[in-house]
Amino acid sequence: MQAPAFVGFFMKMSMYLATLLHLRKCRGHRRFWVHPINERHEQFGEFHRLCRELRSDEDIFFGYFHMSPALFDDLVQRTSHILWKEGCNFRKPLSTQERLAVCLQ
Repeated sequence: MQAPAFVGFFMKMSMYLATLLHLRKCRGHRRFWVHPINERHEQFGEFHRLCRELRSDEDIFFGYFHMSPALFDDLVQRTSHILWKEGCNFRKPLSTQERLAVCLQ
């Protein structure tokens, strides 16, 4: 005698849920929402430290981003409505300049 089709469905669903629970246990508990290292990216991050230095020498800036600082600023202005993210209470989003720098690298 064949089992009804819904029994097979419930067997598959129970296996799926058991697998999900196992994966969540293996992943462990997060200790941080945002790691303290990442909270200080505005002080110690590559973009904030390096771009200030790169802007002082246009040739080095061009070698890093393959465009002049003026063109970079123009591109930021033209794409800011696309790259902009709204912040929340938990963490600050990357600025539009940082997002563009990541795209260009």
